[in-house]
Amino acid sequence: MPLTPPKLLEVDLIIPISQYFQDKGYSIDLEIPVYRNRADMMAYTETELVAVELKLRNWKRALRQASYYQLGADYSYIAMPFNEAFEVHKKRKILKRERVGLLAVIMDSYEVRELVQPKPSAKKLEFIEGKIRKSISKKYMIPDDLELEE
Repeated sequence: MPLTPPKLLEVDLIIPISQYFQDKGYSIDLEIPVYRNRADMMAYTETELVAVELKLRNWKRALRQASYYQLGADYSYIAMPFNEAFEVHKKRKILKRERVGLLAVIMDSYEVRELVQPKPSAKKLEFIEGKIRKSISKKYMIPDDLELEE
């Protein structure tokens, strides 16, 4: 039986998780391609990429996705509402083995707690990291032919 209220949506996790990473000095982008998939969120600095898979339930699918994102990201997390994350935390040995972190969101207060710390990716490929960075930078580039008023 699901522990998360039925009206809650995955997008409801975006604000608290974004704020959590912004408070740590990261920039945020959503729906970033990672080879053949898309990470729900990418927190990044000039030197680090952190992929986040947002899920209300189905932690096994989230773990598969978060593990996949390690092909291009330095670290990878699953983020879930607190009650669901607490249940997943009971299986933390699996997360630790896969090097994936777990974030829990207390929805009433938008507080985020790190229940499992991720380990650096052992799968990262430079060409996939490069494509992720290129995808992020393309979103914010001003076209050369755009004339800006002075």
